[in-house]
Amino acid sequence: MLSSFFLLFNLLFFFININASTLPIDDIALLKQSIKKQILLKYDSLKQPSINISVLNKDRLNKYKEKKYDYKLKTTNKLLGRCILPISLEKNGKEHARVNLLAQIDVYSKVAKTKDKISKGEFLSSKNIEFSMQNITGIYSDIINSFEYLKNKQAKFLIPKNVILKKSLIKEVPIIKNGDKVLIRFISGRIVVEAEGIARGDGYKQQKIKVQNIKSKKYLEAEVFDRYTVIAY
Repeated sequence: MLSSFFLLFNLLFFFININASTLPIDDIALLKQSIKKQILLKYDSLKQPSINISVLNKDRLNKYKEKKYDYKLKTTNKLLGRCILPISLEKNGKEHARVNLLAQIDVYSKVAKTKDKISKGEFLSSKNIEFSMQNITGIYSDIINSFEYLKNKQAKFLIPKNVILKKSLIKEVPIIKNGDKVLIRFISGRIVVEAEGIARGDGYKQQKIKVQNIKSKKYLEAEVFDRYTVIAY
């Protein structure tokens, strides 16, 4: 069962040129190959995507196949799922006819999907997440295609069962939390001085947070180095 896909990119003009000398006018295979190449070039971070292209009314080209026109696909619109492929039939750079082909274009990729309902704040792992081939219509920039990305992440909200997991639904867990005891490492050139402190806010790696020196009671900003250490310059 085919379903819609966000396809291709946000350009105002997109042209694919195929010369009639190498492409019979009724041969749709090269048209499909050209579209697939464009998808793979644009979305090269997808892991082994499956691209399905079905031209639903290619018989409309039959009456032109003896004319030996140059065969060009032109569009100023996004090609989405069920879409129109405007075919320009040209000779010597002049358009003689235009045929609109109806197509269904779908892209699938192996992405993260919830095995069961995930509660707000629950950590993500292979226990509640699986990877399977899914239609990624309209959510390419928000999908997750590796377990590595899920490391140290938790759900922002309640996420239902059997849902494609999106980056917007999860958040990184702070490695230092408000109130944690930390080691403040002061660095000035080759001089390093250490003092005990308390985090006065949640912090992620390489983020600056406010900490309090336990001994002096003074507040300062320091960069999170790891779960136990912050660096002040």
